[in-house]
Amino acid sequence: MIVYAFFPLVFSIHQLIEGVNWYALARPFAGDDIFLYLYSIIAFGFWPICIPLAAAVAEERNVWRRLWWAMVLCGMGLSIYLWTKLASADGFEISVVNHSLADKPLFDDPPQIVFAIHVALTILPSVLFPNRGVNVFGWLVFGSFMLSVIKSRPAWYSVWRMAAAVFSLAIAFSIRKPAPQA
Repeated sequence: MIVYAFFPLVFSIHQLIEGVNWYALARPFAGDDIFLYLYSIIAFGFWPICIPLAAAVAEERNVWRRLWWAMVLCGMGLSIYLWTKLASADGFEISVVNHSLADKPLFDDPPQIVFAIHVALTILPSVLFPNRGVNVFGWLVFGSFMLSVIKSRPAWYSVWRMAAAVFSLAIAFSIRKPAPQA
């Protein structure tokens, strides 16, 4: 559960970076665009690898562990693809939509399957993992994804990540010391 234990911290850093983006929107400063890229680097590359990695490292059942490792490899491929697109972006289009930050990298939109794979990699390992706290986290993240896409389409990514950051506390409460061995 060690990788899962880092989720609230990484989500906090991710939200701090988004806070800097909010600040820069009102008060631009030299080099502020790096924070837009940092936010996207974490979203595009960290979560699709780290969530299946957490399941793979913590999983005790071999058949599931193989699936999680296959998802880690898929996440790596997806991350490389999205990071490559991000590296060729001509900046960001940024706006405020319904009190949320909508930031869109200026590159050609990937095919919809890319978004479906990203969502699957960031939700399925938690929903299917045999720990109640991780399951609660996974279902809350899935629900917040659906709600954010329906209610905040232009800013869904920002809304979804904020909700996931809050819900990551469910993981913190699910981590326990192992029972002493006799």
